[in-house]
Amino acid sequence: PPSSPAQARWQACADFVLLREGGEVNHPLDRGGHTNRGITRDTLAHWRGRLVTAEELSALTREEALEIYQSEYWGKAHCPELPAGVDLCVFDTAVLRGPSAAIAMLQQAAGLSGRAVDGDYGPTTAAAVAACAPAALVGALCDAREAFHRQRTVDEPSQAVFLNGWLNRVKALRPKALAMAAGR
Repeated sequence: PPSSPAQARWQACADFVLLREGGEVNHPLDRGGHTNRGITRDTLAHWRGRLVTAEELSALTREEALEIYQSEYWGKAHCPELPAGVDLCVFDTAVLRGPSAAIAMLQQAAGLSGRAVDGDYGPTTAAAVAACAPAALVGALCDAREAFHRQRTVDEPSQAVFLNGWLNRVKALRPKALAMAAGR
């Protein structure tokens, strides 16, 4: 069992993402390429500090995937500093789009604009997040994710094959994150 509230939140968020990322995928139209548990070959190579084979990616364990998620996405997207529920939205977005893009989406959802939307989490972002109700941020983040996915299929029609999956993921994300924001 988790040893602290912070560990429990991390575990709940990691469980959500792992369930949605599933196992090994190598769809020819997926811009991420060959993935396992949502981890790309490039990400695994960066993590291990060397080139990796397709076979090594295929053999990625749940434990190593969680280590990568915690270090490269959860931590880099500043999820431990975010309110419950908001952390899940930002983490899930970071896994899909990268920590900087997830933070930029958070900044916009928190009402920042212009140069303040820079993908870096600092005092201005922290203050904007603190000024928002967590449930409102969850709603804004989920709405932004849906809009992003829909626009992506307009900009890149080859990605339309993934739209229903992306939208279903946000559909699952919203109630889970709202429940977390409400303390459930």
